[in-house]
Amino acid sequence: MKNKIRIKSVLTLIAVVLTAAVLSAVAATAAYDPSADAVVMVSGLLKYTEETIKPAINTAIAEQIKPVQDSLSSVKDKLTAAEAKLAENEAKLAELEEKLAQSTPAAPAVTSSWEVIYLTTGQTLLATAPCAIILRAGAAAVVSPFNGQDGSSPQGLSDLTEGADILSGTPLSPNHHILIPRGNDGRGIQITSEGGAYIMVQGGYTVVE
Repeated sequence: MKNKIRIKSVLTLIAVVLTAAVLSAVAATAAYDPSADAVVMVSGLLKYTEETIKPAINTAIAEQIKPVQDSLSSVKDKLTAAEAKLAENEAKLAELEEKLAQSTPAAPAVTSSWEVIYLTTGQTLLATAPCAIILRAGAAAVVSPFNGQDGSSPQGLSDLTEGADILSGTPLSPNHHILIPRGNDGRGIQITSEGGAYIMVQGGYTVVE
């Protein structure tokens, strides 16, 4: 009888121990949260990406872009220099066009009767056909390319009043009847007086600066 009671007590104790062990295991299982490990893992990955991967990528991109940036900077400098040179050339072209416009001879004039014209200092009247001239006011000098330096006889204008040939550079006498015998050979007169001059002209001529 006593043995039966003892065996029953032992079995009960074993059952209690097993039950406690099972409950402890269940409690431990219930306390474990696998999602906590995932959060830690993601957090670590983000931190590694921000502190290691991202700077490495930025450095690699910067190294790849730098040669392109240097090339673009060089091209920009060359473009700026080219634009400055173009502006300089345009200014020179405008200056040349202005000078050309100022030096372009006026359209030849032909008059069968005497005409009074006013010419400013430095202007030149060249004959485009046989032409007669009378200096009325101011001062002028003969212009002729035939100065005799090539061995030929010098040729100038005919002073019909004096009956003499007046050569290049010779001042015109006021009120003298001057004849330019041919046109378009470079002969004429140039105004030398500061205030310009009044000329009577008959025939074909053009005026250049």
